Amino acid sequence: MGEVVQLNTNTVYRPDAVANGGGGGHDGGMDDVLRRVSAVEGDMKEVKAVLGRMEPLLIRMDERLRDMPTAKEFGELKGRVAQLPTTIQLIGFVIAVLVASGLLKYLVM
Repeated sequence: MGEVVQLNTNTVYRPDAVANGGGGGHDGGMDDVLRRVSAVEGDMKEVKAVLGRMEPLLIRMDERLRDMPTAKEFGELKGRVAQLPTTIQLIGFVIAVLVASGLLKYLVM
């Protein structure tokens, strides 16, 4: 496994030392914690600033998404599009109209 570490069993917990900022026997313990907490607080200010800039964008995105069609509405649209005539059907219709108008021209005379 790893190496065995000997713990100092002579350390006595003193509530007054901890309450007064002493770390209970090692230098810089609380100073390090305070420095780290201060760094986290600074980072949180940056996070809040970024979120503040993002909030209007998120509101606009939410409004746009509310206006988007639902999956059911897309399905209905797909069904309607499937009923539209194809390009070949339209060309056939135009040719039929042209032929019919040409034939009428000869029949009416």
